[in-house]
Amino acid sequence: MSRKRVAIVQSSYIPWKGYFDLIRAADEFILLDDVQFTKRDWRSRNRIKTQHGPAWLTIPVRTKGLYTQLIQDAYVSDTRWGEAHWATLRASYGRAPFFREYEERIAALYETALGAGGERRFRRRSLQARSSAKAASSASTKSHGAR
Repeated sequence: MSRKRVAIVQSSYIPWKGYFDLIRAADEFILLDDVQFTKRDWRSRNRIKTQHGPAWLTIPVRTKGLYTQLIQDAYVSDTRWGEAHWATLRASYGRAPFFREYEERIAALYETALGAGGERRFRRRSLQARSSAKAASSASTKSHGAR
């Protein structure tokens, strides 16, 4: 009988590579979100390298009077956080190798985090201006190549 490998971890904002290695190595991945939310922790923040040195990216979470709240019950207190984080990431890594290759996917994640059908759009205009034919062609090539 084969043994099933299960990984159980708490959420992490901008997880490290090992987080994804763990997910890939597991037969079943469980995101543990019914435990206490810890403020000023990796659940809602992470550090990145910038031209001015390390910088914290922190998702503002309502915590006042909610010391025992669970991760699954945590709410964002300022919906503009995604715009600021994406702008910082673009400014810090926009010229890095492969940034352009992943820029649209990452922008989409931040756009989704803003919620409400993407009402608050913050993608670069150049991304919006790309032809849909080019995007469809690229997506088709990537999806077939990834299998």
